[in-house]
Amino acid sequence: MISDGVRHNFIRKGVVVVPGQNVSTDRALELAIEAGAEDVQESEDEEEQPILKFICDMVETSKLRASLGKLGLEIASAGLEFVPRISLSLSEDQLEAALMLVEALSDCPDVVQVWDNIQADS
Repeated sequence: MISDGVRHNFIRKGVVVVPGQNVSTDRALELAIEAGAEDVQESEDEEEQPILKFICDMVETSKLRASLGKLGLEIASAGLEFVPRISLSLSEDQLEAALMLVEALSDCPDVVQVWDNIQADS
């Protein structure tokens, strides 16, 4: 269960994930517009491979998944996630400590998923 103290920092959205190896940032934005996504974010999966996360309203998840498939993209996953409203920029030391906490929480048997709003300082 998400903590009530931080619930206001996140919004539940539909997220469709596709491999990002062969898709440029400009092309990803074009595909997002064509498919009806609200946003597209570049990220990495657990194996540090590039992925693209197409974000949409919860009720539009299936429609977005189908649209991206028709545009020739391989769908890795689709579902609902808590997307941060605002990302928190952390220093390298703070980021390391935060990632250790997220990893420790993820390793707990009662924890199903951990969402965060942290990012590294650029």
